[in-house]
Amino acid sequence: MDRAIDVIYWNKKLMSALGLWPHQRNNLWFAINFVYFTFLAVLGYVDLFLFIDDLEHVVMNVTENLAYSQVFVRIGMLWKYNDQLGSVISDMTKDFDERRYESREEKQAFLIYNARSKIFVKLLSAFVGVTAPLYFFTPLLASLSKGQPRVETGNVTEILYQLPYHFHVFYTIENTRTYFLTYFFEMPFVYTAGFGQTAADCLMVTLVFHICGQMSVLAVQINNINVDPCNCKKDIRKVIEAHVRLLRMSKKVAKAFNATLLAHLLGAMTLICVLGYQILTVIIFPRLYGNL
Repeated sequence: MDRAIDVIYWNKKLMSALGLWPHQRNNLWFAINFVYFTFLAVLGYVDLFLFIDDLEHVVMNVTENLAYSQVFVRIGMLWKYNDQLGSVISDMTKDFDERRYESREEKQAFLIYNARSKIFVKLLSAFVGVTAPLYFFTPLLASLSKGQPRVETGNVTEILYQLPYHFHVFYTIENTRTYFLTYFFEMPFVYTAGFGQTAADCLMVTLVFHICGQMSVLAVQINNINVDPCNCKKDIRKVIEAHVRLLRMSKKVAKAFNATLLAHLLGAMTLICVLGYQILTVIIFPRLYGNL
């Protein structure tokens, strides 16, 4: 049971990276991250508006902006419902006391769901930790290995400085120094977006699996109730109180993450449509994208 509580410590580290851990909030650090993230996200939509006539550019921009809009909602909901989530986490921590479980069967029922939540946190953290930096550094590594792409317009050769994200830049990048400074300015976006997505999803799944585990424990307790009418009142009262407690926790979790799930649903559906369009375009016009 001592190792089972590790999942709470992992969530604490993820949320503290944005200053959002309910029991140790850092409003200044959160404000810095949130304002920075919002500013660049707005620049993404500015870029979309300016290149609205370029269909290929719009498709790439929408693909990115939908993902970042979902992260924006995740971070916003973690901040808005921080106090409610803090109360759920405090209540959840009590369930890691071995004295709350009367049998090995109850403990095992809880640990099964706890193990699943730990696996999810590990996999998602590793996935985002690899893909987010890789996506960010790909244009830079390509330019260092192959050089910057060039476009010839008449007798003029123009160098295209490729940045990792489709954010509007208010100035012209004409040399390597400006390019690297711009690239460096966008680097913290990887940190904020990565932790914003990971912290929200990991906390939601951890809380859901925890409630499921406690429901499983409750089912075991119901099966083990003493059927003797003279001795079952205490057991029945205990089961009812535990059920009411879990219902209250689940309502708080649902309220905190309903907007996040809605944004994820709408964003995922739109991304599927965009990716389907890209696949069909590659199949129909293979010469524009290279042979399959």
